[in-house]
Amino acid sequence: MVFNKQATGTDLSLAFGVAAIVLLLSFLQFYESIELKLLDLRFNLRGPIETRSDIATVDIDVNALQKEGRWQDWSRDKHARLIQFAQTEMVGMLAFDIYFSEPSTPYLPLDFLNELDNKMDKNSLSALIKDNDEYMRQKLLSAGNVILSQSFKPLSKGEKLKIKNRSPGQERALELLSPFYQNWESNNDQLFSFYDIEPPIEGFITSAKAIGFAQAQADRDGTMRRYPLIGSYDGRLFPSIVMLMVCDYLGTSFKMVNVVLGEFVEIPRIDDLPLRIPISEAGFMNVNWAGDWVDDFIHYPYNLALDFARDNLDNSVLHAVKQILFKNPNLYRSPPEFLRAAEGIEHLAMVKKSFSKLMQSNSVEQALINNPDWTAVTFFTAQGLPENRISPAMENFFKEIKTNLIMEDYLLQENPAFESQVFDSVAAELDLEILPFTRWNYNIIRNFIKSDPENESIHPLFFFPYKSKIIFQGKQLAPFEFRNKMLFYGLTATGTHDLNPMPFNARYPMVGLHANALNTILSQNFIIRASKPIEALIIFLIALVIGLFISRLHPLAGGGTTIFLWAATALVNVYLFSNKGLWIDFLGPSLVFLISYLSLTLYNFISEEKNKKFLHNTFKAYLSPELIDQMYKEKQMPELGGKEGNRTAYFTDIQSFSTMAEKLGNPTDLVNLLNEYLTAMTDILLEHQGTLDKYEGDAIIAIFGAPVHLDDHAERACNAALAMQKKLGELQEKWQSEGDKWPEIVKNMKMRIGINSGAMVTGNMGSSTRMNYT
Repeated sequence: MVFNKQATGTDLSLAFGVAAIVLLLSFLQFYESIELKLLDLRFNLRGPIETRSDIATVDIDVNALQKEGRWQDWSRDKHARLIQFAQTEMVGMLAFDIYFSEPSTPYLPLDFLNELDNKMDKNSLSALIKDNDEYMRQKLLSAGNVILSQSFKPLSKGEKLKIKNRSPGQERALELLSPFYQNWESNNDQLFSFYDIEPPIEGFITSAKAIGFAQAQADRDGTMRRYPLIGSYDGRLFPSIVMLMVCDYLGTSFKMVNVVLGEFVEIPRIDDLPLRIPISEAGFMNVNWAGDWVDDFIHYPYNLALDFARDNLDNSVLHAVKQILFKNPNLYRSPPEFLRAAEGIEHLAMVKKSFSKLMQSNSVEQALINNPDWTAVTFFTAQGLPENRISPAMENFFKEIKTNLIMEDYLLQENPAFESQVFDSVAAELDLEILPFTRWNYNIIRNFIKSDPENESIHPLFFFPYKSKIIFQGKQLAPFEFRNKMLFYGLTATGTHDLNPMPFNARYPMVGLHANALNTILSQNFIIRASKPIEALIIFLIALVIGLFISRLHPLAGGGTTIFLWAATALVNVYLFSNKGLWIDFLGPSLVFLISYLSLTLYNFISEEKNKKFLHNTFKAYLSPELIDQMYKEKQMPELGGKEGNRTAYFTDIQSFSTMAEKLGNPTDLVNLLNEYLTAMTDILLEHQGTLDKYEGDAIIAIFGAPVHLDDHAERACNAALAMQKKLGELQEKWQSEGDKWPEIVKNMKMRIGINSGAMVTGNMGSSTRMNYT
């Protein structure tokens, strides 16, 4: 009977056993370490992804250290300058990845030495001493958009919580920090927890917009893949700086946030469903890394930001004046009242210049809103000015306001063609030559509309000509480039020890970690890891497929199929990660594919060798080894019953065997002689692939062509007969050489052979428990 191997209970048990072992291994640290490396591989296979344009970093890079001095010598007025930049450029939020846990020492700048004289009193000298902490505090208070970082000392995993005694200063700081944390009681020992606090100095706590922690925790291999949104300290739940930025972006407070460890952080939103961020039991979220440092976000150098603010100062002052006039348009009619309202704005001369320009541009804009078809001549003559008194500068001033209103209208309509055709289309519509500064005005309007379409404080649409020549990443920065952006400020210079491995880079500046975490949340592009039950289900389904189907195939076919299924699983895994943010364990399925297949192949090989040995031992007396191998290969096993076919029957015996037996006399000699003869003849029979049926005394009964089919069975039988006769001649010579040991009838033994080919039935005859193949 020819048959295919069927899956057995042993195959399934072996595959499921491997799956169970792999599942147990998945709880071990070394297994998790390998899976994390495979996660890094998935990030690299996926490649960079698009990020939000309103998230960026401001970097203290090598160039900043070369210009401003080594990092250890940086005074806080340098940070205060960036805070001033964040205020004047209307940055949405500026988060510091820098700690200010100790006060700096006031000092006397070297530039002031020439002001010293022998008659200077103590108060005069004190006025020259620079207190950068106070200077930075005032900038923090004035800006109102800066989030500072505080430092904690975290517990090691598994370490028992033991809060370090606090100093009076720490107690006071903890009271001041109360608006930024929740009271929290939890027995969860997996939560990211701290035993000591290092808050910012008191003046900074009371002046900053908010205070959060900026610490993160790498995985055991040192790679940053997760971000802690919350952390616990002495019965209090503190937010990270990213958590605070998300709350501020959504218009809520951290105190309103609901935390369910192991499931989510839920942040309420006005007129919308709450935002849920998936977190682990430790309060960590998986960071969806956007790419390498050059691929992910815009990284503005520190000095570029300051230079940009300097070059854009006139438009920044102009906008501050606009905001005052927007809130109270009556101030247009009363310059003294306006100046009193604008006392908080520095650069008085620039304030006055801005007010003068806005008075003129406001009247032009209001006229154009009511009369869009007016020209410069129409407007100025309506103001009582003779046409011959209208100068080219006045015409250009009017044209600029009119052009800007048209550009605003196009941008609000989100006309896709306007980006590339703005200058030609507006010029054609107005039948005028586009003014040289219109390109910058267009960028200003676009920056405002992109960040806040309903903000009308940009009016009137007049701007000072943009004079900056700053080129960054191949383009000239437009005014208000930073408006409403969320910036992270920190160290990126090589050698500043704030570089860590991440999936795309072995040395990545960690200020970018916060940007990636914020982008993950606001884009809602989360990395969700499949639960253990789901991973276990996948592992056992793979084991089921291997145990039921792969085990039935030939080893080469099974190996090819296993590789195909593994590759398909890998492609699906990478697709789900890249497109759906699903992180499904890949190491476990890979191990099940590999180990189950190898185990089943080895087991089947051992089983087959065992079966083959059994078959050889059972049939070696009846069949040639070649026939046994062929029978095993073709899976032809003995069964009760016969099978009809054309074969050759073969019979041989010794002539006058009875007389020979009588001549010998001694039964032992007869047995020895007969065994020698039958052994020689049987060897020839098997050599020609005949099948021994039975011995009947001196007779040999055999078959050619069964149980294994032979096309040339008759020819083989004839060749066997010739070989036996030849062999008998050799035996005769041997017996004759042994002298008187054998009688003459033995020395002249004759063999008779009968061969007949035709239809016959061959098979196992007998009972179900005892058979004889005949």
